[in-house]
Amino acid sequence: QHRELLERAARSLGVFTEADLADWWRMPSALVKPRLRELEAAGIVEPVTVEGWHSATGRATPAWRHRDATAPRRFETETVLSPFDPIVWYRPRAERLFHFTYRIEIYTPAPQRQFGYYSLPVLVDDAIVARVDLKADRPNRTLLVQSTWAEQHAPGDLGERLLPALREAAAWRGLERVEVRPVGNAAHRLPNRFEVG
Repeated sequence: QHRELLERAARSLGVFTEADLADWWRMPSALVKPRLRELEAAGIVEPVTVEGWHSATGRATPAWRHRDATAPRRFETETVLSPFDPIVWYRPRAERLFHFTYRIEIYTPAPQRQFGYYSLPVLVDDAIVARVDLKADRPNRTLLVQSTWAEQHAPGDLGERLLPALREAAAWRGLERVEVRPVGNAAHRLPNRFEVG
């Protein structure tokens, strides 16, 4: 059963480390190690070297690829991610894949917050390019964008790409408009106020 679960995780991840695989089902490493060796012996996964995946000492991080993994197709999307989305849930993987360090700051004292109380990652195409701190003002049917932060590798058209993601986030909450506060290094790229529909 564990091997079957781990094969499903490997197929979903495509390319992964042992820790990535263990985190998928929250299994202890002692259980994952022997099953990973079995999957490798059966030809279901194969060891690979991933450029940029290395330890603090500079050694390549051991990684594997599921035999059915293929290069992803190009896709275009804009969406605000939940902190519980698999893309960012396991933070070491998010850092390796997206060069994105993420921390929910709801438990951080206000003066020490860097990005905001409930700052959420924004996925544009295949990169995490921004963070927005969102709050629903339900009485006024407005999504408040408390702050907007661009990542270092954000595209030049970030403002345009954020609009559909923010409209989607507001519509999902049943809100009618979005109001952007002038906080963060990318707030100026958005209109101060706009309608969802």
